Amino acid sequence: MNIQSLVVLLYFIVVVGATAYGVKKHNKAMQGGGDFSAETFKGGSRIGAVGLAILVSAGAVSTGTFIACLGKSAAYGPGWMLLLLYIAPVTFAALVLTGKRMAIVGRRVNANSLIDIFRARFDNSKLVVVLLVICTVVFSTASAAGEFVGGSRAIEASAGIPYRVSLIIFALIITVYTALGGMTGVTMVAVIQGFVMLAGSLILLFGYVHYFGSFEAIFGTLKTVDPALLTPNYGGVTPMLVLFEFWVMYSLMAVGQPWVVQGSLTYNNTKTMKRAMIIGTIMLLCWGFLFACMGGAAARAFDPALDETMVDYATSTLAMGILPAGLGGIVLSAAAGAGQSTIGAIFICVAGAVVNDVYKRAHPEADAAKLKKVMRITTICLGVATILIALTEPSTLHLLLNFCQGGCASSILPAIVLALYWPRMTKQGAAAGMIFGMVFYIVNYSFNIIPVLHNAPMVCTMPITFLIMILVSRMTEKPSKEVVKTFYCEI
Repeated sequence: MNIQSLVVLLYFIVVVGATAYGVKKHNKAMQGGGDFSAETFKGGSRIGAVGLAILVSAGAVSTGTFIACLGKSAAYGPGWMLLLLYIAPVTFAALVLTGKRMAIVGRRVNANSLIDIFRARFDNSKLVVVLLVICTVVFSTASAAGEFVGGSRAIEASAGIPYRVSLIIFALIITVYTALGGMTGVTMVAVIQGFVMLAGSLILLFGYVHYFGSFEAIFGTLKTVDPALLTPNYGGVTPMLVLFEFWVMYSLMAVGQPWVVQGSLTYNNTKTMKRAMIIGTIMLLCWGFLFACMGGAAARAFDPALDETMVDYATSTLAMGILPAGLGGIVLSAAAGAGQSTIGAIFICVAGAVVNDVYKRAHPEADAAKLKKVMRITTICLGVATILIALTEPSTLHLLLNFCQGGCASSILPAIVLALYWPRMTKQGAAAGMIFGMVFYIVNYSFNIIPVLHNAPMVCTMPITFLIMILVSRMTEKPSKEVVKTFYCEI
């Protein structure tokens, strides 16, 4: 076993230890009379600033940044990937534009999830709840599968373990600690992962600057390899509409992901939110610009043979090529940790939807032990489903991540924004828009019927979703005065 493998193994041992501690803390809270749903799905609203920052920021970033985006930067040039600077506002947007209002309303209606808030806002509409559950499960499963792909390829590269074996190991660890620890366990592990991700970013930064001597040398080498790498859209190969789609999708639109929104329910005061906003923004800049954007440029300068067929291996190529084995292992652990933090948040979000909004509603007499059992079974089933998708070995994990990001922004985000900020929004408007957004986006993404729609399915779908929600709401009966008072008075 090489040093890189030992470092990655040590990282996973620490994760297991943090999981055990998280399980112990979760069980203690339950023995102290804590509510199962509140403790499991939002950590009893006791998450601190660092944990909140990492839950939101790492939930939005993931292996898409640490592996896929670094690979895209290597294949198409850092100018194309400068869009990652746009991820910096994600924490701000998630905690201020929607999160603060979500937290206030969540406490008013005693919500444990986004679905609880939708249930209260739309008069217990079964159709709206079912549609939100379907959208969450469909798009989150694709995202989790993409994270499995990225994390498994990091393990494969560092330890020399075949992809499918790496996938099973990676998936089992995440599924177990999420099923056992709930939000408390996920947060414990996420804090460790966040610091490993930050350390990996800084190590890689110092590594490629030391190797090449300066940023000027990196760009000079890129110009020699292919001058098109120094243009914003790879010499015109990438349509500007596609670039615009990515710029929008991976910036403020990340707020539409339910597992990012879930973080808004885990804190209990404004001070925590403000500190988390600052910490998260700094982390996102390090992860997005220093690691993914500039790291991709350094990877292509280091190995000119890297192209679009090898994007998911650019991170490991650079880390193992320019760093001592132990430091390279930390960088690859950071890539794996990025996926774990996101998957944990996704699993908690989906399990919460199933337990709170399907099983608990059908079996109101169920006690904490029964709910815990259902939650664990749901998490395991979700883990198995995502493993099966990841076993298909997609050519690049960006295929799955783009599908998730765009799908959430097209169907869920408009409903969140209008539900929180527009008193006239009705359950009929929400349902009509979500149905249209989900179906129209999936068709545009999957089939090249009209090229402009296929190239930018989210940008073409989301505005129409907003419009449909507004028009249908205008044509249907206004929400009750009780709902308006609860959601919009003195916020």
